[in-house]
Amino acid sequence: KAKKEVIMSAGSTNTAQLLMLSGIGPREELEKHGIPVVADLPVGKNLQDHCGAILNFELDSSIPNAAEKLSNTTNIIDYINNSKGP
Repeated sequence: KAKKEVIMSAGSTNTAQLLMLSGIGPREELEKHGIPVVADLPVGKNLQDHCGAILNFELDSSIPNAAEKLSNTTNIIDYINNSKGP
């Protein structure tokens, strides 16, 4: 049994739901669902979904990549002198 407080988290979307089920959230929303209000706070109001994707691929090692081109001194000098590069 906790002596003072317990902090709970359930991820970016479920934490807001958990807080609201506990009575912490927008008063109007909580009362609409019959949840006793403990604290009238704008829980979840600024939540934004950030979609992402994981891409896996292999590169042909015989083809120079950008890092190699940028670390090539000749390319750097060419850019400084002529505003051109690979």
